[in-house]
Amino acid sequence: MTNNEEPCFPRGRPKPTEDKGVSKKERTRDNEEKDYLFGKKNERKEKPSLKKGPSDHSDEKPVVVAEEDDLPVTLKAKNVEYLSYKKIQPGALVLGQVRSTEEFELTVSLPFSMIGVVKAPNVLTAYTAALTEELNSAGTIKSKSLNDIFYVGQSLVCKVMNVIPQKCFIQLTVDPKEVNENLAKSNLKKGMVINGCVTSEEDHGYVVDVGMSSTKAFLSKKAMDSEKDESFGQWSNVRCVILDVKSNGSIIQLSNDCRKVNKSMDEKDMIVEHLQPGCLVKCSLVKAVEGQGEIVKFGELQGSIALSSLSDKQEKEEDEKEEEEKSKEEKSKESGPKSKKRKKKQQRKDIFSDNRRVACISYVSNEKLICLTDKCTVWNENKRFEHLQKLRVDYPKMKVLNKVKVTARIKGIGIMVELEKGISGVCLMRNLFDKQDQLNEEKFKVGNFVQARVLDNMTLDGAVDVGCKKSILIATVLSFEDLQAGDKVQAKILAVNPNGLQVLLGTKQDGEFRSNGSVRGFVPSLHLSDIILKQPAKFFNESDIITCRVLSVDAAQRKLRLTHKPTLVKLKQPDVISDFHQLKVGAIVQTYIAAIIDAGCIMKMFDQVRGLVTRKDIESDMTTNMEKDYYVGQVIKCRVVSCDPDAEKLILSFRLKPTANSTNGKTAAQKLEPQIVEVKVVGKEEESLKVEILNVVGAGKLVGDMSMMHLSDDPSDAEAKYNKIEIGQTLSGCALITTRPLKVSMKQSLVDFITNSEQTLTVSEFVADRLLPGYVANVAEYGVFVRFVGGVTALCPKSMLTDRYVKSTGGLFEIDQSVTARVKENNEQTNKLVVSLRPSECHVETKEESESKEKIEEYMTSQEAIRAEWKISVGDVLVLKRKEEAEEEAAMMECSLVNDHPNADKMEISLIKTATPPTTNADGNIEAVVFDVQPNSDTCKVLVSSAPLVVAAYKSKKKMPKFAPSSIRCEGVVLSRDDVATCCYITEVVHQKSLSGKIVVFLHQANKNAASTSDEKVSFFLLKTGPQNRYLLGRDSKEEVVAQRVVMKNATNGNNLLLTAGRRVHPREVEVGTQVTGKVKSVRHTHVILHMSSLPLTKKGKPVMGRIHFSQTDISHFNDGDFPLRKMKAGEEMTCRVIGHRTIKSHTFLDVTRNDAVNVMLELSMLPADSTNEEMSLRKRHPIGSIVKACVRDNLKSNSKDPRDVARFAVEVSPNVEAFVSLLTANTKKVIKGDRSDVRPGMLMKCYVADHPGKNRLTLVREGAVISDVGSGYEIKNSCELNGKVCEIVNDGLLVKCPFGSKGKLNITDLSDEFTDNPLEQYITKNSYIRCRVLDCSSLDRMILTMRCGGDNIRDPVVCDVTQLKSGQKIRGFVKTFSKMGIFVVLSREVTGRVTFKNASKYYINDDNRQRAAEVFKPGKLLLCCVLSVKDGKVDLSLLEKDTGSEDNLPEEWALPMRNKPAGEKRKNSTKSAEAKKRKRSEKESGESMEAVLEELENTSTNKPSKIIEFSKRTDTEEDNEVIGFNWNKEEDKMEVTDDEDNNDEDDNNEAAAKKRKLNKKKEAELQKESKEQDIRAIEDRLAKESEDFEPKTADEWKRKIVANPHDSELWIKFMTFHVYSTEFDQARAVAEEALKTIEFGMVEERLNVWIAMINMEIMYGENDETVDTMIERALKHNDQLKVYNHLITIYIKRNEHEKAEELHKKVAKKFRLNEQVWTAYIRYLTEQNRFDDAHDILKRSLQSINQKSHIRFMSLFARLCLASSSETMRGVNIFEKILNEFPKRGDVWSQYLQALESNDLIEETRKAFERIIETPMSSKKSKSFFKRYLAFEEKHGTQAALKQKSLEYIARFGKQEED
Repeated sequence: MTNNEEPCFPRGRPKPTEDKGVSKKERTRDNEEKDYLFGKKNERKEKPSLKKGPSDHSDEKPVVVAEEDDLPVTLKAKNVEYLSYKKIQPGALVLGQVRSTEEFELTVSLPFSMIGVVKAPNVLTAYTAALTEELNSAGTIKSKSLNDIFYVGQSLVCKVMNVIPQKCFIQLTVDPKEVNENLAKSNLKKGMVINGCVTSEEDHGYVVDVGMSSTKAFLSKKAMDSEKDESFGQWSNVRCVILDVKSNGSIIQLSNDCRKVNKSMDEKDMIVEHLQPGCLVKCSLVKAVEGQGEIVKFGELQGSIALSSLSDKQEKEEDEKEEEEKSKEEKSKESGPKSKKRKKKQQRKDIFSDNRRVACISYVSNEKLICLTDKCTVWNENKRFEHLQKLRVDYPKMKVLNKVKVTARIKGIGIMVELEKGISGVCLMRNLFDKQDQLNEEKFKVGNFVQARVLDNMTLDGAVDVGCKKSILIATVLSFEDLQAGDKVQAKILAVNPNGLQVLLGTKQDGEFRSNGSVRGFVPSLHLSDIILKQPAKFFNESDIITCRVLSVDAAQRKLRLTHKPTLVKLKQPDVISDFHQLKVGAIVQTYIAAIIDAGCIMKMFDQVRGLVTRKDIESDMTTNMEKDYYVGQVIKCRVVSCDPDAEKLILSFRLKPTANSTNGKTAAQKLEPQIVEVKVVGKEEESLKVEILNVVGAGKLVGDMSMMHLSDDPSDAEAKYNKIEIGQTLSGCALITTRPLKVSMKQSLVDFITNSEQTLTVSEFVADRLLPGYVANVAEYGVFVRFVGGVTALCPKSMLTDRYVKSTGGLFEIDQSVTARVKENNEQTNKLVVSLRPSECHVETKEESESKEKIEEYMTSQEAIRAEWKISVGDVLVLKRKEEAEEEAAMMECSLVNDHPNADKMEISLIKTATPPTTNADGNIEAVVFDVQPNSDTCKVLVSSAPLVVAAYKSKKKMPKFAPSSIRCEGVVLSRDDVATCCYITEVVHQKSLSGKIVVFLHQANKNAASTSDEKVSFFLLKTGPQNRYLLGRDSKEEVVAQRVVMKNATNGNNLLLTAGRRVHPREVEVGTQVTGKVKSVRHTHVILHMSSLPLTKKGKPVMGRIHFSQTDISHFNDGDFPLRKMKAGEEMTCRVIGHRTIKSHTFLDVTRNDAVNVMLELSMLPADSTNEEMSLRKRHPIGSIVKACVRDNLKSNSKDPRDVARFAVEVSPNVEAFVSLLTANTKKVIKGDRSDVRPGMLMKCYVADHPGKNRLTLVREGAVISDVGSGYEIKNSCELNGKVCEIVNDGLLVKCPFGSKGKLNITDLSDEFTDNPLEQYITKNSYIRCRVLDCSSLDRMILTMRCGGDNIRDPVVCDVTQLKSGQKIRGFVKTFSKMGIFVVLSREVTGRVTFKNASKYYINDDNRQRAAEVFKPGKLLLCCVLSVKDGKVDLSLLEKDTGSEDNLPEEWALPMRNKPAGEKRKNSTKSAEAKKRKRSEKESGESMEAVLEELENTSTNKPSKIIEFSKRTDTEEDNEVIGFNWNKEEDKMEVTDDEDNNDEDDNNEAAAKKRKLNKKKEAELQKESKEQDIRAIEDRLAKESEDFEPKTADEWKRKIVANPHDSELWIKFMTFHVYSTEFDQARAVAEEALKTIEFGMVEERLNVWIAMINMEIMYGENDETVDTMIERALKHNDQLKVYNHLITIYIKRNEHEKAEELHKKVAKKFRLNEQVWTAYIRYLTEQNRFDDAHDILKRSLQSINQKSHIRFMSLFARLCLASSSETMRGVNIFEKILNEFPKRGDVWSQYLQALESNDLIEETRKAFERIIETPMSSKKSKSFFKRYLAFEEKHGTQAALKQKSLEYIARFGKQEED
């Protein structure tokens, strides 16, 4: 730095330079007294001098420091950089050192005590891919973890990926692809250090990935460092030196020998983009910054070495000694004449390298910021490990150092301390002193001793990270790693919320709480107290100090959970259990309930130690209820029953002292087996009994449970037995079914099973197809759990519950219900036991008939007993009336008897509601029939039905007919269902129709609740009649079908297929040819779906499905257009024959993973076997041209892939042959006209086979679609008729798309036999279909088509050739084009004629009116023409009236100039000379038409009237008029005009004069027209001016005024104000809405004005705040939000609603924080409210958001606002002084400061400011300006003497410059 440069942060005038006589010690003492660490910014920093004095560095060599300006460097370092989490940048390269390793994460130490993280995906791309592949394969991870790849202390080169300064988080990567991103293949040189990663090991070395895809690197084993052989392997990160470069960098050879790697770089290779951390360079000192560090130069670059990264003198001396010893050893080895040369070279090197030393690069940023360190422990691995080991032993974490010496103070960073010789420490600013402590500057002066504590000993620089503030010195916890589960800590409450407390850990000492703020935790609401606190806010306040214990800690995730339960906090340390190995059987531990589940209570201790207290242990005394007596969070002592530390399984007990009885009882219970026992009822609870087992030898007292459902197999009987049992009663014949828990049952099925079985039922005895009794243990959504004797539990899936499909398991089974199950699967390896509860599979085959008879007899006996007791039975007809309190919406209606009955008071009669109204008699009472009687202890429930069919059947009193069992099959409707039987009535019966309406009861054979539900249609077989012929007994048809043996005969081989009872079939098991019966389920377009009633169910419990294709029915009598399947209806039974199987993909089908998700359907046929081809697939091709019958499957479909047809019908020919019929080949006039309803799905069509496009696919043509002379066909031939689609419209016709991809053109004259005007308009719509005839099909892409029918009497015949035309012939044609050459008319597809403009109309058609004429002669217009001539194949036509006899085509209203004059004018000008007529004739003979010349004259005169063409000079003395002449050719131009000729041309002159007068009249008319327009325009302007001043009085007048200027927002707002004054607010809102609709969107400001007016109106006159908010939301959506907010703030301020204004200011500042105007307005608003403190806070916030360049301007603004206030003057002065101390040369700030002082009458302060500024070194221009202002100020406020003195100073200082 030179003397002319500005020093850092100067203040006032520069101080004089130091005297040379001052001693070195005094200067040193003065420097030490300077406060570099805590000094304020306004203190002046002395400019460092670059000149060396005689006393400075006398012991150093002459060349020490080079002046910075003289350095030829490309990059200069201005300051010594100290990195932090805020300064480090993403993308920068940094040197790191591994602190700790985990399986998939590394923690890395970075420079300046920072810490970063490297995750596994950021190590190497190949390593990430290997891990991902292993994880996706769901196998074990075989790749190395990061623990095996990296080691603690390893040096790494990292790249910064992401930085979060608030969390002190830096994410790094060591992937060579990212680290070596700036390196290119062409930059690779020998000797360069590069980073890489080993990808594979070869025979002779390792393949290394260096991050460049086009470069392959190889590390030979010979070139490896011998010390690293053992640690080397795949994925290892290495730093190597390039030994050789081949193929322009495509192949490089590496070496990781530390001696080669640690060589310093060549200065030629020192480019910022190629520098990497870890590289060694030789640098020289440029500048030593006191209290900061050094700036060094290496090559042409500069960098900085921070004070913490500098090595001390002792280390330097040791390094120099080692280097000397190495050099001596090398010299001793050398011998011969070469040694002398090397000595000379070494001497030369020593001469020029005196001041250079080795340093290591530690940081390189994208902004070319370079940091270095010269500590050898950074790059020397051996020394680094020795140093780390010493620090780990001597200075462990948390160690307190009583006396450490302060060696340096780093401004803004912290202090440097010396722990011992060679070991230094760093104390950062945040760890120096607490915020609540006063700053003691004397304490941290250099040389003082302070107390410190070790925070970290694994820093990259080798310096120990220490802390000196009191909170660190007294703290017991400094980080999450210092905590362990069970530790007792003190914490301060930060926040109280319903979920718990957020606390900050620290230490309370001397009544003051201190914390370093780094460890925070959470106390859940469950752990606030021993009891559950519902309102924690009443007991805890913020800032309270509490004592807690650590429940769990996760240092990696920085999560800490604490407990404040007094019982747990007060535990002694030995009683704190945080590990399973601390537990011993029988030990008493303190726990709390974490959860209550069905199995018991889960108890927790510390650090995830948890155990289970079983429900049996809790409720063993029969007086305890777990759910009622215990709650989550309760603290309880427990006894350890068993503990397995390795498996982490723990069983606890609430009984702290185990009793002998309990122990013996438990042992005895475990020894018990299922058996028949006698029990005593000791307790009775809701639906369960507590029983004591009696007479069990050696068992002691055993207490078990018996639920009410276990009293009987019949649930209805179980309730009656439960009501009769009393406490103390002894029950015999009970079955002990499970021992854990102890459960007893009286179900007869279980008792019989235990009685008959010889041994205990185990899992191995569950053999497939075995039937076992059990009971329902649980019901889930996916199935039912069945438990058997002995406690074995099996699962019955939902698909195996019933014989029918069920959507849900709800309502089918109840808990503890008796069932019979059949074992389906027993997999002992997976412990999977599956059973089935289908009634068809779970009945007992051997005792079926006997059991059925027994059940029937038992049921009939019970019904007889009911009839005898209650005098009522099934089938009785009752007369009822509805009770008043009966609910209408209930499923049953409560009724009462009308007639007398002895038990009427005790009967509860319920009428089942049906869809039909109940049957009533003449009195209006309900007639119903009893179908079920359910007696109870005191009452009897009677269920009745009033279905008309049932009432009519039982009122007739007909006797039941006799029938054989199971001979009659019936259909019925279920009335009710219970656990015993199902009641229904007959609706359909094949024989014995007299049974219709009779009640049928059929008992369940197995698994009762799996029977039919109410209102369901069922089928059943009749067995016998009931007592008194009142009802019938039946059997479910499903059970009957399964019970019998079904015989199906195979038509092909005659074999019988036997299906045993309970067997399920797969559709493929049904052989082809089998005769089956099915019921129609649905009728589709091309086939019928059937459910096979003659076949068993499928394995999924669903009926077998079949399909009958329409082709497999008799379609011989159906014609084209019929619907062959329309007569078939759902429910119809059909007998058919199996001809094959059809596979259908289900909705879950996937091609690869779920290709088995298919359904199989039977393919059926109703045709005789001999009439059907036995090949099911029918793959035989139909020959082209054959006729087939097809059925339409789908409507029109678009086939974008097929360019030939856009729309087509999908049809089917046979079950496996599909086809397509294009819409063009549908051949119906309705379809062609656009009505496509003629072709509908399900319709039969007779078609020709036109093509075979693919396998089992045909292209069909409907019969009649293509008609030729021979008849209907399928090929396109000449003269054939076909359908077409209009695809494009051209001037002379249509382009048509035809079948089979062919194309043709239809001329406009071929659209019909009689022409019409504009015939193409009817085809403008897209997809127009037509019927046409082919004239020529030689080229299918260019066919010629016609729509003419032909005939004799045709008005517009076809003109095949021009020879058919004759002159004078009249013919009609269409306009083809209109051009400058004339009008071209199409007469036929072969002949086109032309009409010239002179023959087109009697009016002139020129350039002016040609466009208008083109609108008349549009393409397609029909014209009547006259043939003028036919010559050389060209036809000239005429449209003139004289030729055609029709009116002129151009309208007279246009007033066009006529080509021929009227007859009256011809008579006036009839005096023409014969010579003129002769000349005209000669002109006609010369080939020039006079009409054409006149036409040219008219064009010229009308377009440019002021310009006259080709004047002929005349010597006419009578008139001085200009005569218009024409030059016919060049020869006439040379002719001389004589007097005789003039006389002969008098007639011509007269004619020319008349024309001239005519032109003058036109000019006069135009001038008059223009004058009139000017007058009208003047009147309009005057009226408009008057209208501006006019103020409307009515709404209509306002509307008229707005019409003149509809986009003026001011008019609209005045209109709104007009309505507001009249209190018509709704009309004002309507006006505003209309304004927004009218004003254009581009006029943003005008629309914004309307929006602001609407908001203002709502604020002032709105109904409530909601309308205002709604209006503001709308305005924000449609306008610039910032402008809307600013207007709102202005409105609120004017209305003195400052709260809303400030709220908006805050909202806007948060939303637009980067906008400087927002912050300016906010600060001004606060200062206007005299809230300068708040404004100062907002200023601080704004400086964090806005651009740094604007900081000074914002601070100056706030200072001026403060100076403007009398109370805040000093604040403004201080802010200005602070700015000027940092930036003394800012002239703009000085100007604002002076102006603010002077404007506030601070005269003395202004004068002092002027004196300071003129002494401040500035440019002469600025100094002169301020001096002039000073003179003006003194002239205004000072004295004459002072003014004179300042003037002299001005002249002395600037006079010479002005003279120059």
